[in-house]
Amino acid sequence: MNFILFVLNILIIVLLGWLGGYLVNKVKLPKVLGYIIAGMIVGPFALNLISPGLSDYFLFKFLLAIAFGLVGFYIGSEIHLDEFKKGGSKIITIGLFEAFVPFFLVSLVMYYLVGFDFYTSIIIGSIALATAPAVVLAVSSEYKTDGPLTRILHPVIAMDDIISVMVFGVILAFASSFYGSGDASLWAPFISIALALIIGLIAGFLLYFILGKIKNKVIYGLITSLFVMFFMFLAFKIGANALIGGMTLGIVCSNKFSHKERNFFGQSNGKVIGFMMLIFLVLIGTTLDITSIFSKFAIIGASLYVITRAVGKYIGAYLGTRITKYPKVVQKYLGLSLLPHAGISLTFVAMASMVVPPNFASAMGIMIGAATLVNEIISVLTMKKVFELTGEIGKKK
Repeated sequence: MNFILFVLNILIIVLLGWLGGYLVNKVKLPKVLGYIIAGMIVGPFALNLISPGLSDYFLFKFLLAIAFGLVGFYIGSEIHLDEFKKGGSKIITIGLFEAFVPFFLVSLVMYYLVGFDFYTSIIIGSIALATAPAVVLAVSSEYKTDGPLTRILHPVIAMDDIISVMVFGVILAFASSFYGSGDASLWAPFISIALALIIGLIAGFLLYFILGKIKNKVIYGLITSLFVMFFMFLAFKIGANALIGGMTLGIVCSNKFSHKERNFFGQSNGKVIGFMMLIFLVLIGTTLDITSIFSKFAIIGASLYVITRAVGKYIGAYLGTRITKYPKVVQKYLGLSLLPHAGISLTFVAMASMVVPPNFASAMGIMIGAATLVNEIISVLTMKKVFELTGEIGKKK
């Protein structure tokens, strides 16, 4: 494939991805779902508008590495360590329980009932532990909630972000090592993660120093994006985990800023990251068979996934809040507030699809894609009801 053909493919992807996201958002569903659906439509299982061999092209692999890093960077930049000062060890305890209970339950169900292999099962389990922060905060903001439940949600979700990215990154590194070669070193994933942490720390402090001298928002965003891309290129070249490297960079840089600077930081970089994610998710959508969404497997698998994850979130949050002696209202309702899953789950599926065998990748994408549609509707309605029951709607001044 030549460079001109590659650019034409990317232009098709951007145009149709944007259209898919726009149309899906019109019916109040996450744009990321529209990007993946657009990819499924233009892919080989439907209209077949994307050139064969695209996934083997060097620029494609480089683009994926940058996208991995930008996803981590975006999540890392939203993790503010000062949010943990109020709850401290209690927040960590709750976060561990509400994350790892669904991880183990979903992994077991995927392995013993659905029929995935061991590594794909634990990858799906690691995807299940993640909560979509944007959805939770959007519902809370829309209904102006405040109270014991609302106040604990923010730090718990931040903790959830940290755990989910780290667990997913570690498991994906091990799975990549396993699927890539039967002779792969046991230490390879640890080396990849260690290199990522070193690159992220160095890049984070350098970027903070550079951005401190820039006041123009356009230049600020451009330099940040180019800087992250450059370090993700280095990660790609030396075999470091780009997801964890990007997250480390984002955490270091964001937590050096004041609250005012953080807002400026997020506004300056949001569009570039969103553009890269559009391309990334549409490309992944091209690998999924759109005709299989309504299959018996998708219906049964998605149902088991949604139910098992919800049960795991509820039990985990209940145990965590009970051990840490939070009020009864928090013990009873926190788990039901952590069900939103869209965005981060689909992004993780997209990443995992590049690692697991094609047959498992397609089945996983179809199952979690269907589950996300159902779960997102249920979770938003559940959150609204929870805030009504706790009496926290309209309490924020």
